[in-house]
Amino acid sequence: MKKIIVIVFAILLGWAGSAGAILLSFAQSSLAVLEGDSFSVDLMVSELDNAQVGEFDVDILYNPLQMSFASYALDNFLGDAAAGEAMDLSFGDPDSSGVIDLAELSLLSTEELATLQATSFRLATLNFTCLAMGTSLIGLDTADTWLVGGDGAGEALPLEFGPEVEVRQTRGTEPVPEPATMLLFGTGLASFAGAMLKRQKK
Repeated sequence: MKKIIVIVFAILLGWAGSAGAILLSFAQSSLAVLEGDSFSVDLMVSELDNAQVGEFDVDILYNPLQMSFASYALDNFLGDAAAGEAMDLSFGDPDSSGVIDLAELSLLSTEELATLQATSFRLATLNFTCLAMGTSLIGLDTADTWLVGGDGAGEALPLEFGPEVEVRQTRGTEPVPEPATMLLFGTGLASFAGAMLKRQKK
């Protein structure tokens, strides 16, 4: 199915030429999360200069033993899919295999995209839940032969990639229960008072 989407993208783009390369990266370089907690990672596009992003299709890799993929949300910089300005062609990761497919096709003109997009903006937010302790990575599948990026004028956008996100997953420290803390404080205070009384009697 993804191959069909890429072919459709290629037809719509016409591969008429090639604009300057754009950078796909994550807003976070590292995260520290607790086991069982939810967390988010933002996929960004930057170095657009005078180009606009009109379509993309990328895969994002993660370790399904360390985290579970919960959901994704596309931003509206390619148009509002709910309003018919863009098509969300993403598959997500329905079988929890560790590969998230994100794909979107804008139906807006180049001029309309130019009013929405700056030189850097967020393409999507990915939501996860931490399953286990350890260190794992979230990154773009740069070896994917079906990677697609294009502008709104029928030209391909060569892609460059930022580093992966390192996720450090820990259990955290157990908080000392409040009653035990007060008991320890009280015992120490009583010992101190007893020592002062002994000293005064001498």
